[in-house]
Amino acid sequence: METNIETVLQTILDEIRTLTATVSKTTIESEITDPGHDEAWKANLLRTYDTYQHEGLEAVRRSRGFADQIMQNAIETANLVSKQAVRHTDMAIDRQWNVDEQGYTAEKILAAMQDPSVISAMVDAVAANMNS
Repeated sequence: METNIETVLQTILDEIRTLTATVSKTTIESEITDPGHDEAWKANLLRTYDTYQHEGLEAVRRSRGFADQIMQNAIETANLVSKQAVRHTDMAIDRQWNVDEQGYTAEKILAAMQDPSVISAMVDAVAANMNS
């Protein structure tokens, strides 16, 4: 009985090997002899290469655009800083050569407050306010 099972199993294995070899040989032969196979494979390979190349070029374009934007922002900031420095310089020169009206006005007010007549008037006002 075991001999029959072993024989059947061996026969099945031999058939599977024969079919596999035949299918593989047929598939390989059809791929080699199929004239459209090489062109399709090359076209697919080229399409894949073009796709990856396109992605790489897009990444470079985005990076270049980002770098251009950073450069433009840096230039604009430098221009604004230089304009502000010019404004500060102009103000400093203006203060150096022109009269400071506010300083003189404050000085006059302080000088007036030290006048004895003003001090006595302020004391009288405070005393009158305290008596009321």
